Formats: sequence, structure tokens, C-alpha cells
Amino acid sequence: ADRRTWNQVTGVGDSDTGWTDVATSETSALCINSGKLYAIGANSYGLFGRGDTSTSYNSFDQIGSDSDWVSVNMTRYNAQAIKGSGNVLYTAGRNNEGQNGNGTTSGNQTTFTAVDATNMVSGTNNNVTLVKGSQNVVGFIQSGRAFAMGKSSSKENMGGNITSDQTIPCLLYTS
Repeated sequence: ADRRTWNQVTGVGDSDTGWTDVATSETSALCINSGKLYAIGANSYGLFGRGDTSTSYNSFDQIGSDSDWVSVNMTRYNAQAIKGSGNVLYTAGRNNEGQNGNGTTSGNQTTFTAVDATNMVSGTNNNVTLVKGSQNVVGFIQSGRAFAMGKSSSKENMGGNITSDQTIPCLLYTS
């Protein structure tokens, strides 16, 4: 039901006070409690990363059994998460414009998959400290450098004379 007052989420995860990150969209939420990833709401295009597109409106569902999730971000159609001591970037959900960074623009990615590291610092997908995105573009910081993937256009919305969709991360600026 719609809520007009604040309500504490209890009985989920290892601790009612173990929440460390939350990301919301118009229809869903991804949350981290004691390193475990939880989801609630619409699972459009498989953005919960649990291998399906089934919704979960009545309670939070734990995604997998890993307990080393660090940070989450989401849009209505996509999710991004940083995981492990190496801070590796994973994505799930709609991929029609390459925004999942897996080298394609086809299909929906219904499981969290590590982003292609080809253009990333030292060719590795680690040391990611921040990820933000929209339904068409995902940007992130790795080792102090800015990267993006997804929809670009003649308006060069990623800058740097990038006028085509980027299906793997591209470095946005270097001095």
C-alpha cells in the first residue's frame, strides 16, 4: 500500500541496522544489508540480477548468497553494483544500447555480470569507487578516471567526440 509516513524495514538480512546502501527507481529498490544484496519491486528486464524477470512486491528477496556487495545503483531498467574487496563493477537488466558494458546491445542481462575491462585502467575491472546511471548511459569512476558506456549520439553526450553507442567502457577524459 502507498505510505504517507516513514516505516522502518525490519526482519530483512542479518540486522535491522546492517543497511549500508540503497538504490531506488520508480518501481523497485536494491539494498545492501551486511554485504548481502536484496531487491523488492518490479524486476523489469531482469535488473535484480537473479536470473529471471519475476516481480517481488511483498517482501525483500536476497539476490544470490554472496555477502561482499559494496554499493548499488539502479534505474527503472538497469542495475549496477560494486562487489568484493577488489571493488569490481557488475551490471544487470536492459542492454539495448550497450549500457551493461558487455560488448553487445542485444538482449537483457538477467544475472549480474562483470563489466568488460578491455578499456579500463590496466585492463582490469577493479578499484571502481562510484557508479551512476540512467536508463541509457552508465558512468563510473575507476582509479580516479571517469568512464561511461551506453547510448551516445551526434550530440556527444559523453564528450570527447564520442558519437556512437559504447558497448564497453570508454575513458571520458584524460589529461
